[in-house]
Amino acid sequence: MAVHLFGAASSPGCANFGFKYLAEQYKSEYPSASSFIQKNFYVDDGLMSVPSVQKAKKLIMEAQALCKRGGLHLHKFRSNEAEALHCVDPSEWAMPTKPLNLNPEATGCVLGIQWAVEDDTFRFNVKLKDHPLIRRGILSVTASLYDPLGFVSPFLLKGKIILQELCRRNISWDDPLPEDIIPGWEKWKSSLQKLKDISIPRCYHPPSFGTIIRVELHHFSDASNVGYGACSYLRFKNDKDDVHCSLVMAKARVAPTKILSIPRLELSAAVVSARMSAMLKTELEMKIDQEFIWTDSQVVLAYVKNEASRFYVFVANRVQLIKTITDVSQCYYVNTSKNPADHASRGLYASDILSTFWLSGPEFLWEPEVCSTPHLSNDLLVGDPKVRLTQTFATKVSDGSDFLSRFNRFSSWRTLVKVVARIKRMGSTQRDKGDSRRKCSSDLQCTFSFKPHPKGDILLRVGGRLGQLSLSEEVKHPVILPKDSHIVKLILGHYHAKVYHQGRYLTLMELRASGFWVVGGSRSVAKLIHGCVRCRKLRRPTEQQQMAELPKEWAEASAPFLYVGMDCCVLNATLAQCPGRLDDSSLRTLFYEAMAIINSRPLTIDGINDPRSLEPLTPNHLILMKSKIALPPPGKLQREDMYASKRWRRVQYLIEQFWSRWKREYLLNISTRQKWHVPRRNLSVNDIVIIKEEMLPRSRWQLGRVIEVTQGSDGLVRRVKIQIGEQKPRSKQEQHSKPTIIERPIQKLVVLLESE
Repeated sequence: MAVHLFGAASSPGCANFGFKYLAEQYKSEYPSASSFIQKNFYVDDGLMSVPSVQKAKKLIMEAQALCKRGGLHLHKFRSNEAEALHCVDPSEWAMPTKPLNLNPEATGCVLGIQWAVEDDTFRFNVKLKDHPLIRRGILSVTASLYDPLGFVSPFLLKGKIILQELCRRNISWDDPLPEDIIPGWEKWKSSLQKLKDISIPRCYHPPSFGTIIRVELHHFSDASNVGYGACSYLRFKNDKDDVHCSLVMAKARVAPTKILSIPRLELSAAVVSARMSAMLKTELEMKIDQEFIWTDSQVVLAYVKNEASRFYVFVANRVQLIKTITDVSQCYYVNTSKNPADHASRGLYASDILSTFWLSGPEFLWEPEVCSTPHLSNDLLVGDPKVRLTQTFATKVSDGSDFLSRFNRFSSWRTLVKVVARIKRMGSTQRDKGDSRRKCSSDLQCTFSFKPHPKGDILLRVGGRLGQLSLSEEVKHPVILPKDSHIVKLILGHYHAKVYHQGRYLTLMELRASGFWVVGGSRSVAKLIHGCVRCRKLRRPTEQQQMAELPKEWAEASAPFLYVGMDCCVLNATLAQCPGRLDDSSLRTLFYEAMAIINSRPLTIDGINDPRSLEPLTPNHLILMKSKIALPPPGKLQREDMYASKRWRRVQYLIEQFWSRWKREYLLNISTRQKWHVPRRNLSVNDIVIIKEEMLPRSRWQLGRVIEVTQGSDGLVRRVKIQIGEQKPRSKQEQHSKPTIIERPIQKLVVLLESE
């Protein structure tokens, strides 16, 4: 096939392959030109730097001759040295580019980059167009600036952050910009025109720098909550100990919309730095004497230099990539203020690029010797969430002398029986007679009346008086068991559940009918029932506590019903009021009469049978100022009764007399506790309780957990806060109920399981 269609997908690949194949065929005749075509051509554009004009002329002539051997015409040459182009006809030169944008100087476009030939620098010529203030317009402006080497990547990051914010807010392509974003966009757009003042020398060092004796490559990385980036610098040192630094390339990326922690972003920036290192060492045709990788994150350094811990997938993959590409010994710490990659992670406006050390590198690179930061600890922080926790299993080999102690791990008699049966079936049963005798030796003195005797030299059984009866051997001679053994506790629990949590005697009878006799069995069963959660739920009474101290309000002279609305906490008086909307006056009268009868009861009984004693105190004395609700005859009124000058003092005197009798006759009588004399166990946090409801049967009382306790002045708990667990919906129509918190006195609670 002699030709390829222009525009076909395969045509560029075929043409490029043919061009490279041509260079390979004539590699022996034109070695310099062949290397130039194979390594420095991108499609149909070739870029090459040579140390002298003579080598440039030789390369041009060899490249033309090689291409001519394949029927290709190589032309459109451009160079920063005009003398280098004298070896070819001027018609083969590239046409000068007419300035159509902000830069008035003649520039040429090389692979999309503006190259000012006269001063041999890269420029940024921006041609602004009017775009609407919509997301589509912002994308068009930010994408119009082509910067493959990242010289102004901090400036582009500012625009990308604005575009990402629109994406995060779900602003569509044609919706107008929000008011709070427009000022930031206008500031970035106005700064765009100042890029014309930025020029980057194409050569990494000045032509008059002299003989280079050392070349170093420095990579920096950093991250913030809005972005992360990396930048690389070449550091040259000549024979006169002069130093020159130059920016090679940089990358700045916005942080992902999915929120990541700063250490993860710092690690991602370090990965970008490592990849740039691998690419530059391949593409830069110069010998690198030493390489440095700098980061201001001590966490990343700890990740990379760690050899013991294991990480989760995100961190592990990136750490492994960094270790594969670079040498861990080349990683160093740099302070944030000296890290140029900080600009790549936060962004800069165009006017700030020249005023910072972004293009030239930090100051410490310009010193005669680069001093790394003193050794920092590479230990990972304790509890780092990125570190995978591993479990270490150790096997303990025992001689089997304490075989029976392993039974303490079981909580069910049925499970223990199954395990022992399997062990016996395997023929590895170990019988420890000494342990059995040791358990029973302390209880033998309590079993003499049963005539205990061993059977088969293994088990100790009850002799008793039932040997002549026609009963089974297990009933006549049950096995004697110690009361404190864990296995015995499992047996008791098994038979207690077998009788459906009945009382102590039914459990004990079922146990003995099954061939077991526990020494002190009645007390052991009672202790088991006391701790049984199900029995507590069915039969345990509500909690009680020692009777509290009397409140101080009882000894204060105050108005009735000041502290309590239903019954007076001082006088034990009762208040009954009928809502106003009821019209039955007889019912209201009944309430008033009942209230009067209740409040007419005497508070004290001292001298009640003595006709000479004063009238006993009643709640009506303070409410009605008399003992009976019936009104006495008014009698004969006098003028002095209404306008007596000392009437107020008389009333105060009577009040004091009443309170002195009140404290002497009533308060002293109630100083002793009539019940609840002994302090009980305080409820504590995480106790499991059921809440008593008067209108519900016990089986429907709610289950709760104590989350807060309230202690009185004496340190005893009488009121707690309870969290009622959430209930799962039984069907899709029911809603998921959230946990609720209520407050109850301990007299309304039944403890099922203590937290201790």
